[in-house]
Amino acid sequence: MKTMMKTIGLSLLSVFVLLVGVAIAEEPLKIGIEGKFDGLQVQLRWMVSDKSIDYRYVVWRSPADNLKQRKKIAELSLLPYSEAKTRLADNVAALKLMYPFETAENRAELNQSLAQDDNRLGMLLFVSTQDKQVAAAMGQYAVDSDLTGNAKRLYTVEVYNGSTLLASDTCAVDLEKSTQLPIVWQVKAHMFKWGVGLKWQGYEAYTSFNIYRRGLLDKEFTQINTVPIQVQSTVNPDGTISVAPYFYTDTAIKENQQFYYQIRGVDLFGDEGPSSVEVRGKIQVDPRPAPLSRPTLDAGETTIKLSWQAAEGEGIVGYNLYRSLKHEGGYQKLNAAVLTQLNYTDLDVVVDTNYFYYITAVNEGGFESIPSLAALGFAKDATPPAVVAELNAIVVEANINLSWTKVEDADLQGYRVYRTMKPESLDWVLLTQQPIAEVAFTDVLTKNLSRYPYYYRVTAVDTHHNESAPSMVVKAQLPDVTAPQTPILSDHTMKNEQVILNWQPVTVYDFAGYNVYRSQGASTQKLTAALLPLPTFVDQTAPIGEKVSYSLTSVDFTGNESAPTKPLNITVTDATAPRITRFDVTSDGGFAVLTVESADKDMVGFDVFRSQNNRDYVKVNRRRIKEASYRDQVLKGKRYFYKIVVWDRAANQTQSVSKEVKIAK
Repeated sequence: MKTMMKTIGLSLLSVFVLLVGVAIAEEPLKIGIEGKFDGLQVQLRWMVSDKSIDYRYVVWRSPADNLKQRKKIAELSLLPYSEAKTRLADNVAALKLMYPFETAENRAELNQSLAQDDNRLGMLLFVSTQDKQVAAAMGQYAVDSDLTGNAKRLYTVEVYNGSTLLASDTCAVDLEKSTQLPIVWQVKAHMFKWGVGLKWQGYEAYTSFNIYRRGLLDKEFTQINTVPIQVQSTVNPDGTISVAPYFYTDTAIKENQQFYYQIRGVDLFGDEGPSSVEVRGKIQVDPRPAPLSRPTLDAGETTIKLSWQAAEGEGIVGYNLYRSLKHEGGYQKLNAAVLTQLNYTDLDVVVDTNYFYYITAVNEGGFESIPSLAALGFAKDATPPAVVAELNAIVVEANINLSWTKVEDADLQGYRVYRTMKPESLDWVLLTQQPIAEVAFTDVLTKNLSRYPYYYRVTAVDTHHNESAPSMVVKAQLPDVTAPQTPILSDHTMKNEQVILNWQPVTVYDFAGYNVYRSQGASTQKLTAALLPLPTFVDQTAPIGEKVSYSLTSVDFTGNESAPTKPLNITVTDATAPRITRFDVTSDGGFAVLTVESADKDMVGFDVFRSQNNRDYVKVNRRRIKEASYRDQVLKGKRYFYKIVVWDRAANQTQSVSKEVKIAK
């Protein structure tokens, strides 16, 4: 099993990188995992070497003697902001470190966070070692409560970028041996007139420490540090280890007061170890001034301004300011003479270089206080890139193609594209979450978003996240390619061989009118020469007795036509009686010969009626006569009257006038 020291070493290295602000050179990703059994469950914690929080992690468990029987117990990644906001409601600082885009109150705050991205992620890593909930929200902490099966286990964590496996690591856990955290030892209290300095051994086993104190008459110890205490150590070329003179200083103690102190370590999982033996501390006379608080820095582009609070006590004659490129040592005094003012401007700085400063106080006796805590400063580029010029917009269907002239700044990172519908408002939507390198961008819109224009502007962003002023604003209007809604047929009627259609009106802002179509078989004909303004139409040319289909569309002012209505199938009924163009009756021997003609092609025949008094008629034929003539055998020498009834295919009929004929003898 790997010892805890290996994982804690990775943790301390990462936190050290955070505090000193030194970026690690690009190298293959590494991951370290540590597990411990606390008697109830197995806790697992891991970290990656580049401090990124964008990876996906898969955690496996297997018996120690058979890796092939592994079982996936978790698949984790950074929680969505909505879920993390609920879990970490009391830890606003952690939320801001994890979700700068969601929590930034303005663009300036976001740019500042992004400009110090490495420091932000390092700080988040440190916070996660103190709070399991933060580590869990990052996807870097898991708990296995299943204690069944083999007691000796191996846990493997795999780190993925998308579907690509980047790295993995394995740790061993024995359920028969719960992890016992060690006690810190050799706790010493160094007593000065300005406070009690505490130092101890065993700091390698923990990531941080908590300090507890009680008065002589108190029974309980109370924690006095508000943030976890870290011990910074450096391995020297000769193999020795250098640490700070004191790990923690209690400056709240007053002269003649005495307190007992205990130290408790905090491990990688945020769990406290046992208390150390207690040591007593009190104020003693020391010729050195009290140490100062960490100096305050204001870093500009070419200077770093420092200020500090005045030293407490009498006989202070001035201050010395020290600077180094490394946190752990190599500090050089900047001032030739003792500084009497409470501020100093460092003019010898280079952009993007880390500088560490501490301040000391000097008294009349020439004694110098121990160093203050070091403050990190780096000169930052505050000059934004040039303004983007010649922004153009070309509309192609539903695409807005933007282009602009390249900005020639050497430290240019890319461009941000913004869009709005109200150019006078501050509500501009950022379309490119990450700056783009190209000098072109296509905004793909939905085709039906065509009623109002859109406005665009572009800014340039440099590698220090300085953003230029906006470019000129360009306006783009999509062509109207959205058809109006389809009409709804409400009813229809047929009258006098005409079809009357009615439908519900279409109500859209750009409505122009309606088209009516009639289909017969495979042929479709538009019946409207011009758009109809009203929801009604009369078809006076419908083919009689044949099946036809009607459909409607609505059209807008741009000419977009809706989908047609569902076809309305109709067979138009013939309501026109057939015309009799000829009706003659002649005598031929003992027959009356009737000749009938009609101009209508749908005539199907006629019936013959006969009378001797022109009043009482009798139908002569049994079947409808389809020929053009009919011979009626009657008595010779008699007078007869004839009428006919002509029929068409629709059963329409026309009765003729009576015709008289005298049959020859």
